[in-house]
Amino acid sequence: MMLSLARSYRSELVAPEIDRKYGPGASAFFARAIEAFYRR
Repeated sequence: MMLSLARSYRSELVAPEIDRKYGPGASAFFARAIEAFYRR
């Protein structure tokens, strides 16, 4: 489930909104952090 959330953070529809709210590159950072945690 969380890896699915990480994929959605990279989608063209979601990423711009997250970046607008939290700053440029935030969506990619969040996606990488989730993947790193759950793929241990």
